[in-house]
Amino acid sequence: MAFRHSAVDVAGGRGTGMMRITTATIAGMGRSACRVWDRAVERPVISVVLVAATIRIAVAVALNVLDIWSLAPDAGQYLAIAEAKAEGRLQGFWSGYGSSLYGTTRSFSGQLWILFELFGPYRLLGQLLAVFYGVLTAGLTAYLALRLLRPGFALLAGMIVAFLPSQIIFSSVSLRESLGWALLAAVAVICSWLGPRASRASIVIGVAGLAVLFCLLVELRIQTAVIVLWCMTVAVIAVRGHRLLRYGCAAVLFLMVPLLVGHSPGCVTYLTKATSRLGTVRTYMAMKAETVISENELFIPQTGVGDAAQAGVGDAAQENELLIPQPGVGDAAQAGVGDATAVLPGVDKDHHVLDRVEHPDPAGQQKFVIDYSGRAVTVNNELSASFEAFPRGLLAVALRPAPWETSRSGMLQFVGLESVIWLLLWVFATAGAWVRRGDTHLVVFPVSLVISLTLVAAVTQGNLGTAFRHREQILFALSLLAAAGLQATIDHRHKGDDQTRRQS
Repeated sequence: MAFRHSAVDVAGGRGTGMMRITTATIAGMGRSACRVWDRAVERPVISVVLVAATIRIAVAVALNVLDIWSLAPDAGQYLAIAEAKAEGRLQGFWSGYGSSLYGTTRSFSGQLWILFELFGPYRLLGQLLAVFYGVLTAGLTAYLALRLLRPGFALLAGMIVAFLPSQIIFSSVSLRESLGWALLAAVAVICSWLGPRASRASIVIGVAGLAVLFCLLVELRIQTAVIVLWCMTVAVIAVRGHRLLRYGCAAVLFLMVPLLVGHSPGCVTYLTKATSRLGTVRTYMAMKAETVISENELFIPQTGVGDAAQAGVGDAAQENELLIPQPGVGDAAQAGVGDATAVLPGVDKDHHVLDRVEHPDPAGQQKFVIDYSGRAVTVNNELSASFEAFPRGLLAVALRPAPWETSRSGMLQFVGLESVIWLLLWVFATAGAWVRRGDTHLVVFPVSLVISLTLVAAVTQGNLGTAFRHREQILFALSLLAAAGLQATIDHRHKGDDQTRRQS
C-alpha cells in the first residue's frame, strides 16, 4: 500500500510539474507576443510593410517554383503581352488584341516590358512587381489610418490588408490590379493632406499629384479612373479653407485634365457611352465563366421572318444548337447552318468576342453577341435590365460567395470562409464612416470610393470571380473605416464601463 501510495504521489507530482511548465510556457509566449505587438505599434507603417513583404515574397516564390497558375489565370495575359512587346511582335499578337490590351494597361504592362527588356522574360519579375504594389498598398493604408486613428488601430488597418488571404494571393501574381490598389490608396493619402489647414501651395501641389495619379489610372483601368476622378473632385471641394482656390483647382482637375488623356471634361462622354452598354458588359463578363452571377440567354430568332429564316438559322437556334459554329464542325454544318459568314458576312467570331461587337436581329430590335462557343447570346442594354440585375450584382460584389455555397470547388470554399471577414469589415466600416464623418479630408474620398465602385460594379459584373477580385479595390478604404469603427466601439464600451463604476 505504501508503495502504491508513493507511486500515486510521484505521478501526481509529475502531472503538477508538467502543468506548471505548460502554464509558464504559455504565459511566456503571451508576454513575448505582447512585446512584439508593442514594438509594432511604435512603428505601425514599417511593421505592416515588413509583414506584408515577407508573406507575399514567400507566396510568390512558392507559386513560381511550383508553377501554379490557377489561382489567378488572368496574370498570364499581362506577362504574354509584355514578352511580345519585348520581342517586337506585339502588333500581330493575339489577333491584334495584344496591342490594344497593352495600350489600355500601359501603366502596369509597360513596367513589365521594361523589366523583361532588362532582365529577360521571367515570370518571377512580374510577381515581384505585383508584390511591391501590394506591400505599398498595405503600408499606405497604415499611414493613412495613422492620421485618423490611434497607432494600435492604425496597425490593425494595415495588417488587415497585409494578412487577408485573397489580397496576398492577388498581389503575389502578375495582376495589374495590384498597381490599381496602390494608386487608389495614394489618392486617399494625398486627399488627407488637403485638410482645412493646408496652405495654398499644398493644395496646388496636391491637386497636381491627383492629376498624375488619374492619368496613370486611365492607362491601367479606365472604368476605375473615371469613378476616381469624380470622387477626388468631391474630396477636394468638400473641405473648408481656401474655398475659391479649391473650386478652381477642382475645376481644372475635373474639366481640363481628362483632355490631356483624350477624354471629354469629366469623362462625361465615356460615362454616357458606358451606361448605354451595361448589358453588353455583363453578358461578356458571364461568358465562359465557372461562376456566373446571372446566366446568359441564347438568342432565338423568329422562324420564317426575313433574312434569318432564309439563312436556315431558326430551327437550329430553337434546338439550342450552335447558331454560328466553327466552319465544317459536326452535324451543325451538315444541317445547313454553315459557317459564320452564312449569317453575318465578314464576321470573325474570335475578333468580335474580344471587341464586344453587338449584332442587330434582322427580324426585330433585339441585339445579340457571339460567345466563345459560337452561340448567339441575347443582350439587353435597357435601363430596366440594369435595375433588375442590381440586387444580385450588389450581393455578389459585396459579400458572395457565402460559406454555404462553397460546395462547388476548393477555391470557392476558401473564398467563402473569407466572406465572413468581408461581412465584419462592412459592418464596422459603416460605423466608422458615421462616427468619423466630421474628419472630412480623411474620410470623404474613402467613403465615396467605396460607395461608387460598389454600385457601379453591381451593374457591370457578370461573373463571381471577377466581382470578387475587383472588390479588392476598396479593401484599403474598408480596412481604414472598419478600424475606425472598431476603435469607436471599444471606446464607447470603456466609457460605459467607467460610468457604471462611478455610479456604483
